[in-house]
Amino acid sequence: MKYFALGFSIFFALFLGFYPNLAKPKPIIWKMFAILIVSISLILTILPPLSGTFNDAIELKSSPEHQNVDVYLKIQDNLEQNGDFYFINAKISNPYTISGLEYDSDKYNYKIRFDKKPIFELNKSHKYVFNLRYISEDNVFIFNKLISINPYITYPYIPALVQRIKILNLHVPMSWTAFIAFFISMFYAVRYLRSQDLTNDIFASSAALLGLIFTLLATSTGMIWAKFNWGAFWNWDPRQISIFVLLMIYFAYFALRASFDSKVKKAKLSSVYSILSFVTVPFLVFIIPRLYTGLHPGAKGDGTAGPVISPQEGMLDSSLAFTYYISLAGFIILFFWLMNLLIRYQILNEKLEEIE
Repeated sequence: MKYFALGFSIFFALFLGFYPNLAKPKPIIWKMFAILIVSISLILTILPPLSGTFNDAIELKSSPEHQNVDVYLKIQDNLEQNGDFYFINAKISNPYTISGLEYDSDKYNYKIRFDKKPIFELNKSHKYVFNLRYISEDNVFIFNKLISINPYITYPYIPALVQRIKILNLHVPMSWTAFIAFFISMFYAVRYLRSQDLTNDIFASSAALLGLIFTLLATSTGMIWAKFNWGAFWNWDPRQISIFVLLMIYFAYFALRASFDSKVKKAKLSSVYSILSFVTVPFLVFIIPRLYTGLHPGAKGDGTAGPVISPQEGMLDSSLAFTYYISLAGFIILFFWLMNLLIRYQILNEKLEEIE
């Protein structure tokens, strides 16, 4: 199912991107839809709360970094007062599998203590995300603050990532969009060599430029993630090394283009270079980083092919997967919009040069 959703998001975005023509202005409805998709992907990346379980809070009680855990629950019983404290008996409503173990909601009945009466009304028909601290001496959870009421989607509370888990919906779609951009550049490079039509060279160079930009964005977001998870922006991880090589290859592509004044010679040599360059892309992106031990998910010894394409069940939380597919489609559509603008600019510039 996840491969179907992944393929659908890519092919839907490709269909929309090529419609109606790469060199013609996009219809206003197309632009509005593109803005809507990108906006939805950003909103779904930023706003949904994290949601752990009572068991997360118990397991992390000794960790100074994770004593306060966002817990997702459904109130089963009414709020009641006992002395100076207010209690709710709450049974966990747990849609996740934690550490490979599934928890039976009927067997885990915990109490949450409020130091004073909550300013919001608790309703047993509602679902909540509370920020809680577990107190082992009393076997209760201390209420810190209300995070969300009846959230449509939530993301899992993963101690190693916490809020940084949301960067998945930015970093990975940018990487996939860069790969698609380099493929399109190679495709139009082949078309140029067959047709000798300079318009195809414009298409190829525009796609390569945007592919380079998206690779830089993916690298930048990855470096930010690495700083907080691995301790440094750059760790010479196999994935980082392969991306560095990829960047150098495509920087050299534009250095090659800048070294020729003849448009025909520039187009021919850069087309050949684009084709040869893309041959390295699958190896640098998908194969080489998985042949060596590294810090990045999917490296040798990790036991997975990465959270997105790994065949293992439960690798990607359903809420994250849903947002990821929308985000991937949004970034691909954004790429085509930028490519359309860049192509039209270059074609217009060529016409002005002919007039002069």
